[in-house]
Amino acid sequence: MNGLTVSLERKIAFGLGSALLILLLVTAAAGWNIARFSGTQVWVNHTREVLGHLEQTLSLVLNMQTSTRGFVLTGSEDMLRPHVQSGLELERTLAALRRLTEGNPRQQERLTRLEPLIARARQIMSERIAARRARGLAAASETQAYLDGQYTVESARAVVLEMVAEERRLLDDRLARTLRFGRLSIVTIITSSGLAIVLVLFGAAQVRRDLHRRRDAELALQESYARIEDLYNHAPCGYQSLDPQGIIVEINDTALAWLGYTREEVVGRMNFTEILTPQSAAAFVVRYATFKQTGTTTNAEYEWRRKDGTLLPVLLNATAIYDRQGNYVASRATLFDVTMRKRAEAERDRFFTLARDLLCVASFDGTFTRVNPAWETVLGLKADELLAHPIIDFVHPDDREQTIEETRRLMRGEETVDFENRYRRRDGSFRWLRWSARSVASEKLIYASARDVTERKNDDERIQSLNADLALRAAQLEAANAELESFSYSVSHDLRAPLRHIDGFASLLARRTAASTDPDARRYVTTISRAAKQMGTLIDDLLAFSRIGRTPLRLERLNHNRLVADVISDGHYGEGGNSITWEIGPLPDVRADAAMLRQVWRNLIDNAVKYSGKAAEPRITIGGNRNPATVDEYVFFTRDNGVGFDMSYVDKLFGVFQRLHGPSEFEGTGIGLANVRRIVSRHGGRTWAEGRVGEGAVFYFTLPVTPSPPRALT
Repeated sequence: MNGLTVSLERKIAFGLGSALLILLLVTAAAGWNIARFSGTQVWVNHTREVLGHLEQTLSLVLNMQTSTRGFVLTGSEDMLRPHVQSGLELERTLAALRRLTEGNPRQQERLTRLEPLIARARQIMSERIAARRARGLAAASETQAYLDGQYTVESARAVVLEMVAEERRLLDDRLARTLRFGRLSIVTIITSSGLAIVLVLFGAAQVRRDLHRRRDAELALQESYARIEDLYNHAPCGYQSLDPQGIIVEINDTALAWLGYTREEVVGRMNFTEILTPQSAAAFVVRYATFKQTGTTTNAEYEWRRKDGTLLPVLLNATAIYDRQGNYVASRATLFDVTMRKRAEAERDRFFTLARDLLCVASFDGTFTRVNPAWETVLGLKADELLAHPIIDFVHPDDREQTIEETRRLMRGEETVDFENRYRRRDGSFRWLRWSARSVASEKLIYASARDVTERKNDDERIQSLNADLALRAAQLEAANAELESFSYSVSHDLRAPLRHIDGFASLLARRTAASTDPDARRYVTTISRAAKQMGTLIDDLLAFSRIGRTPLRLERLNHNRLVADVISDGHYGEGGNSITWEIGPLPDVRADAAMLRQVWRNLIDNAVKYSGKAAEPRITIGGNRNPATVDEYVFFTRDNGVGFDMSYVDKLFGVFQRLHGPSEFEGTGIGLANVRRIVSRHGGRTWAEGRVGEGAVFYFTLPVTPSPPRALT
């Protein structure tokens, strides 16, 4: 028993020892596998984090590109907010990638290539934003800058995808190791003794837990792949891949939406030439053969034919994928809808072609690079003739030095406005052109427009000639007027003495013949005396009329109603005849020469009193107010109920010596209304009259509310 017990104990001890040993071995193996599995899991999480940052990097770059393109197209500063936010986030993401890939030289090398590409892309975006702000959509949409930016972004995207591929490979390796460690643990536990069942169960639980973790990691990766796929399919540009025969093997949803086809209709079925117009298809066949050898295509323009038959212009940039043996596998291409750009170019070309002004583009070397049809219309020279010779050859020899200096100013960055020179026409004559121009130093080009101002120049010359002639005639007229004034003054003074003699001797003769019984003799003497007095009055009126043109105006503020009342009071109207009914309304005060305005009213009132004197009940109305039609002048009038006049003779009323009634009917010299017109005209006003025979007349005159400098009459 003891032996058996010992043996049993030994067996138990051995069993227990073996079990313990197995347990220890299983525990050690399980612990070792768990440690390796945990380490692998850490690297899996690390890989997931790197993939997330790579995805974020690509997304931020594309967001900045989309924000820049939106600002360029719309000019709205709100479109730049995502650009600024993405730029800040991008710097943090790149720093995180640099830290996370420190232990991977290949990823570090790719990151070294990626950072300058992103910096270059951001620089190009900033330049396009600045160009849009400074020079508008046309400058910001320059094809080269646009394509450089797109090429840089695509290059950065290619590097990011290389890094993603590297991380996926690392992830697959680490997941594979995780799976191996799990299986090894299961095998170790299954082959261990039953005494280690608890450890087996424990190991199985650990394996199960790690399997759940692996599943979670796979789900996260699937979500990441889905996001990348969504980014690919819903990018603002089209993506596609072609196999060596030109069959479309990949295409994103954006490009499919442009075409109007489904993915099933296109992928693996359509050759790229099938969606191109015949002309574009022919160009593609030649370019694709070259592309498979060179591995790159930049800014290739094609016309797609959509499913509905409409055309879509696109711009294509592509790089090639080769296998390890250098054999061509497929293309990676980005496509951009350039409909708006083509439309803008067509509108620009249409404007350039239809413009009436002469439009041109000139190089800094002194030659035209482009001219519009207006040049042939104005100069009779065709475009190829203008482009074949230096510009200076067409300029008038007298204008060449100034033209060269103006061109130098443009090349220094200054602006040309209203510069004029003469250009030779086909027939040898010259036309005057007025220029406006600006230069673009980076392109070494000058953009200019000109207008044919030959007729205007000729008109200016004619006007200058006419002005010179008019000045000469004005001087001659002034001299003639001065001579006439002097003559009138001399004549009037020289006539006074004979008239006084005639009047005096007529009076003496009248006294001598007073006792005579010859009535005819007395009548003759009386007629002579009356004619002499009338002649004297006429001379006085002529002298007064002459002085009005020479006397300077003394403008002052006048109480109009008081002035008119004084004129009526001084005139003693109505004495010895029918009583006059006066109707005088409120008159606005004016700025005028008091003496001259008094003369106006005296002549007008005298006129009204004289021609209404034969009425049974004479009535004279005086009034004035601001003219509602012009606002800037006052209108005054005198209205009477006298004999009136025939309106067919109205033009004679304000002329010197112009009378509509003979002296036997109404006294007067015919100068009063002429004085009225001359005085009112010197104040900047107008005169006119209205009337009917037997129904009275109305005489009007105006004075400005704000008088201009006094006008001198000659």
